[in-house]
Amino acid sequence: DRACIFCATGAMGLIRNLTAEEIAAQLYLATQFTRGASKLPVPNSDTPTPLLKLPPISRIVLMGQGDALCNVQEVKRALNDYVIARDAFGFSRYNVTLSSVAPSPAAVRAVGSVPAMLAWSLHAADDCVRHAIVPSSKRHS
Repeated sequence: DRACIFCATGAMGLIRNLTAEEIAAQLYLATQFTRGASKLPVPNSDTPTPLLKLPPISRIVLMGQGDALCNVQEVKRALNDYVIARDAFGFSRYNVTLSSVAPSPAAVRAVGSVPAMLAWSLHAADDCVRHAIVPSSKRHS
């Protein structure tokens, strides 16, 4: 949706935003996969039935497949109701990062209450270069 020239998913175009429940479901499925991954055979191994060991998920980054700042209400709800909620996943807000190519400082300030660390991907220190690779940033200069 930001039409960044370096992003393959950006070229696909935005279909719709995820709901808070869909965001939480992705984390649930990833958690289930890492717990069950020890039962998966490792390809091209010398041992007859090798097992893949994956560490538990300890950090979460929301990024890709659309900019989270374009869906800030559902992202906030997913984080508050599921990701950091003690009766759900119970992650610390300091282990959750929201990554964005936010088009402007105002867009970044607008998410001040999101219970996560913020990674603002500028991609360039120069506005001319940034506008070339992050086209949506032109509208908010």
